[in-house]
Amino acid sequence: MSRRERGNGQGSVTALKDSKGKKKYQVRVTVSSKFDVEKERVIYTSKSLGVFKTKAEAEAVLAEYNSSPYDLTTKITTVGDLYDYWSVKYFEKIAPSAERSVESAWAYCEKVKNLKLKKLGSTHIKDVMETGTREIIRGSKKEVRHTSINTKLRIKSMFNLMLDEAVGLKLVTSNVARAFDVKDMRKEADYQKKKKESFSNEELELLWKNLDYRFVDMVLIGIYSGFRPSELCNIEVENVDLENNTIVEGMKTEAGRDRVVPIHPLIKPLVEKRYNKAIELNSKWLFNDIYSPTSKHVTYDKFRHRYTEIMRYLGIQNKTGHCVRVTFITMAYTAGLPEYAIKRIVGHSLKGNVTDSVYNFVSNEQLYQFICQIPQYMSEEAQKNIQTSKELLSVLESLITNMKIEK
Repeated sequence: MSRRERGNGQGSVTALKDSKGKKKYQVRVTVSSKFDVEKERVIYTSKSLGVFKTKAEAEAVLAEYNSSPYDLTTKITTVGDLYDYWSVKYFEKIAPSAERSVESAWAYCEKVKNLKLKKLGSTHIKDVMETGTREIIRGSKKEVRHTSINTKLRIKSMFNLMLDEAVGLKLVTSNVARAFDVKDMRKEADYQKKKKESFSNEELELLWKNLDYRFVDMVLIGIYSGFRPSELCNIEVENVDLENNTIVEGMKTEAGRDRVVPIHPLIKPLVEKRYNKAIELNSKWLFNDIYSPTSKHVTYDKFRHRYTEIMRYLGIQNKTGHCVRVTFITMAYTAGLPEYAIKRIVGHSLKGNVTDSVYNFVSNEQLYQFICQIPQYMSEEAQKNIQTSKELLSVLESLITNMKIEK
């Protein structure tokens, strides 16, 4: 029976697309109804019976339910069944980026997918966290990835929520994922987030010498502007003023939203080239991937992959995407820029410092003059000071404190 032939209250089959663009079909059925006096119609409350690979399979499940309503949870016998059931409901409440994060975590759990749910123990979850792998295929290349510390934490969080659902449905008697904590792992993750290093002069030189490699220009624009990676990806063409050397962008914090960032003379040609290409492509975004077969816009997820490829190609190690921003702050400070000017450029709050927030007003022209003081490379003396000066390290730490990896 097609959707049109079904009467009100008899459920529906809806086509969905996962993060890879593949179609799946969700079955929803009516569980209650009430007459809305104001709207003068019946309002139906529904629940999901699951997501299925083919429309025919979904239609068959709905037809079976309507002929003899049943509780689909009785068919949840494996960990994979639970994930399929739980994820549909959970994905309705979260953003697409968070959905991709869960799907990525689940990809490392292949070894427990077919395990009977009632046999799942905390040791199985710990094992997946420590030894789980997933295959990434890029063209003809196949890459095996192991769980990072952040992936381990995402897996733990996912099982916490999945098994909360299972307990609520009385499929299991207790949540074995919550039987152990990951405090030490969280401390290590926090430490790694804080342990951000700036690019050395040698690494900066490598970037400048490899401008012909895809997206190296985007990394350099980030290094000499102080934008967060996610902010770089969201720069719109209409907010780039080449005549007045400014870019308006910013997110995440109140101090950072829609801030004016001057364009450093070193990156002006790179920004201009990106600007002209965006106009040519009729794109609203400054950064576009002309090689992408689908959306040209360079999203944060795309940038992360491209950034990893760049670091691997150039042989630069232990540099996350946020080291781009750390480098700007380090170079700005060692060039002698006042702290209030650095904070205005990178979008850090001046609250708590009345002098800076009220009296130290800086115009866009003054900010441009400040940013021009930042050299292409740090002096040898400045680099030595970074390693030896406790005062500098403490200032940098205070400036970088609110830098967290965006997911």
